[in-house]
Amino acid sequence: MFRHVLSMFKSTNQPYPNNGTLRNGTRIRKLPSKFTSGQVSQYLSVIEYNPTYSAEDIAASAFPVNLETLGRIMLLHHLTFPFENTQMHYTPEHDMQVIPRLLLPRFLEDKNGSYCFGHHGILLEVLRGLGFRLDTPDPSAGQWVLEVGHRKSIDAPETWKRLFAFPETECWITDTLYASYVVSKATELQTVFNETVICVKVYTVDEGVDNLSSRRVKKSFGAKSEVMRTFESELDRIRALREIFGIKIRDEDEEYIKGREAALDVQST
Repeated sequence: MFRHVLSMFKSTNQPYPNNGTLRNGTRIRKLPSKFTSGQVSQYLSVIEYNPTYSAEDIAASAFPVNLETLGRIMLLHHLTFPFENTQMHYTPEHDMQVIPRLLLPRFLEDKNGSYCFGHHGILLEVLRGLGFRLDTPDPSAGQWVLEVGHRKSIDAPETWKRLFAFPETECWITDTLYASYVVSKATELQTVFNETVICVKVYTVDEGVDNLSSRRVKKSFGAKSEVMRTFESELDRIRALREIFGIKIRDEDEEYIKGREAALDVQST
């Protein structure tokens, strides 16, 4: 998705892939958002974007569409909303809501999050509402890739891992729904999402990253990390999600994770 957004700022005097077009010479269309101008304005307010833009400003296309504003939105989005899959484990349906208009209240009213499908859908509609040209690429198609270097410590050798893909074939909300359904429901796939409860909250460089996985919450600062809290029961984990990450979850929601792969061995009494 982000490759398509960035392509709109490239020069049309250069050959592909530096001319802002796709492989076949076409350009991403500017499409209307499924969010209203008021909802987009509220989103900017929730992520504390400055300067402020009213619904009238956004409807009048007053928001500046450029790389600087795009980068600021992406940063503030990650600082505001956690990456998490709690709906998959602590609800009776075990579904991750990924339809943008239905997911939006979870973001704007609760400051809770989702996993990749949900975050991408929210950003897709927000950015379209602000005037950016972009679509939703199909990750199964041929793609550009970005590798990221990792070090476990400052002195450790650097290893490279392929993490980000930028395909050019568009997919649709139906594709996203089916893909998310499979990840949520097909427990035989044994993905990291259905095997464990995940919640990651990103802060500024000085504040680090809070990461909940399995039986503990860690705070990471670059290559260094420290354990903030460990869990002896499912209720301990639920309270950490609520107290550290602000996830809107009740003690009684413990009932819904019982019997799942992600459940802790010792249940609360």
